[in-house]
Amino acid sequence: MRDVAKVETVKPETVVTTGPTDLIRIAVEQNMDVEKLSKLMDLQERWEATEARKQYFDAFATFQALVPVIKKKTEGHNYKYATLGDIAQNIKPVIEECQLSYRFDIQDTGELISVTCIVSHRAGHQEKTTMTAQPDDTGSKNTIQARGSAVSYLQRYSLVGALGLTTADEDIDARISSEFISTGQAAGIKARLEFTNSNVEKFCYALSIPNVDAMPAIKYAKADKMLTQKETKIVLESSDENS
Repeated sequence: MRDVAKVETVKPETVVTTGPTDLIRIAVEQNMDVEKLSKLMDLQERWEATEARKQYFDAFATFQALVPVIKKKTEGHNYKYATLGDIAQNIKPVIEECQLSYRFDIQDTGELISVTCIVSHRAGHQEKTTMTAQPDDTGSKNTIQARGSAVSYLQRYSLVGALGLTTADEDIDARISSEFISTGQAAGIKARLEFTNSNVEKFCYALSIPNVDAMPAIKYAKADKMLTQKETKIVLESSDENS
């Protein structure tokens, strides 16, 4: 009888990726001193923030690819526009699918009302867009109605800006008193231009504006969308290089 060679099955080695959390666990087990442990915890927080930011922009890119066109169905003063309810109803399925959510923060100084739309991802990262206007005292509104009307308009516009809903952003609303973007918004745009290493002249040319400070409020959403696309590309390229 011929001998039958015994064949041993060799299991492939499992590659274990060690993240900051694993390093902290190992440090605790080895009684590492407080200073070194603190540095590891700081590293973990930065790592988690970076990962959350990547997930946010990946989800945001998917959202913009899937979000439907928002139809303007409500009659205004010689123009049509999409109400906040129409926008919310149209984006609800897609924003939930992308694990995004939004909320509003309202600040009222008496003379000015500011509404900040905060878009968050389930992983924890969030981005903010703020718009400011005076109370809408047109018509026969009382004090409360004037503020409520302004808040409603600002919620609509800040949501449009935060999510880059360019179709809805083309609405022309004479009741928004701020002709140009705020100083804070201009500073944010400049910082993002620097972060993305963008050509400022070409950016302004694409928006038909002389400079960032002179950007009309109605063009803020388009500028935000342009920069978001570049930021998303940078994050994805960085993720590919590190994988």
